[in-house]
Amino acid sequence: MLLAASVAALVLVVAPLVLRRGAPEAGAAPVASLSAAAGLTAPAVDGAELDRLIALFSERAPIRNESLEYRTLGRHLLTRAQMAGDLSDFVAADAAFAAALDLHPDDRISAAGRARVALSLHDFVRARDLAVAVIAADPAALDAVAIAGDAALALGNVAAAGDYYDRLEAASGDPAVVVRRAQLAFESGDLAAALSAADGAVQAAAGVGLEGRPLAFYQTYAARLAQEVGDLERAVAYIEAAHEQAPSAPGTLAELARVAAATGDFSAAIEAYEAASAIVPDPVTLAALGDLYALTGDAAAAEDRYATVGAIATLAGANRQAYNRAYAQFLADHDRDVALALSLAEQELEVRKDPVGYDAYAWALYRNGRFPEARAASETALAAGGRRAVMLYHAGMISAALGDADRALAELQEAMALNAGFDPLQARTAAEAIEALT
Repeated sequence: MLLAASVAALVLVVAPLVLRRGAPEAGAAPVASLSAAAGLTAPAVDGAELDRLIALFSERAPIRNESLEYRTLGRHLLTRAQMAGDLSDFVAADAAFAAALDLHPDDRISAAGRARVALSLHDFVRARDLAVAVIAADPAALDAVAIAGDAALALGNVAAAGDYYDRLEAASGDPAVVVRRAQLAFESGDLAAALSAADGAVQAAAGVGLEGRPLAFYQTYAARLAQEVGDLERAVAYIEAAHEQAPSAPGTLAELARVAAATGDFSAAIEAYEAASAIVPDPVTLAALGDLYALTGDAAAAEDRYATVGAIATLAGANRQAYNRAYAQFLADHDRDVALALSLAEQELEVRKDPVGYDAYAWALYRNGRFPEARAASETALAAGGRRAVMLYHAGMISAALGDADRALAELQEAMALNAGFDPLQARTAAEAIEALT
């Protein structure tokens, strides 16, 4: 279930890399991304060259002490962070953009860069405020408009996100606008519209000549939504196409694993999760990998991955901020330190009043034995975010705990009918609960 929460994260962190102003002319090189057009991301280079440039500007910027030098360093660090998911690079990018702004306070590009970093680190209030300040200075700053919309959506303000996305759509019909429409529909509970928009985003991306990782992003997103609604055939087709485009992209590898697990191919799923976590060892991937080891009887390997989840998620600084919700869900899923799970879920809900936040809160309340409160939070999540399988599973378990067997059975059966592969470990618990109730 950790992965269900990461659908939005996929858009929030990666989509700006491929947001385009329009289709390229025949025979022309691909048009720069909106972030690149705004000066936020560096030109595409391989990993080794990017490392060299970062080392060069890290040494040169303090010597020259010019805004442009620090901004360029920030752009390269942001690009590497978005490619590899290393939170320390996001933090370093923020420091570089801050140094640029110290030297040139009106540097809109660096200000937008700080907003992008805050968004990537899940500091959504700060991301929104920084982006709004950029928009106030330059209403045509589309990357800041995108960031403001993404932050609003993450904070549960669907109406505000829709307004920002309307502004994007009026300026550009490129695939990153379409994929944001998909995420808006998903968060609003319209799963069919979300999947249709995701299909459209893939087609639009291919139509403007994207390939490799940029195209794989859209295919991976579509695969994730397809799996979310239980359309495994479509999910398999999308993720296989994405893997062909970007065989070493950690997000694509993780989604390949997720889809394989949903089809019951745990061996292939473990292999793909191991490959993804070797590149970016984030808690979401490691938790899912640990679950598969637990299901296949390797308790030692499972515990090793679970321990790493805790080690990463509880580090001070950016890790704690970025992974609070994921860690709360992990603890509740595995019935570990449920008091901490509830505390983290409460902290998240104070800021982010979105369907996933209410569902995570409900699940943590359930684990703490506070069943009536859990039902109220679960009903809020279902009303706001639609009848997603994971939410229905949580609702069913809560109903069972309240002694409402008929309602519990109906909710659990609906969850499994919608998507029996929503989570390998928790789906097994759902099946066991259904058997006990019949």
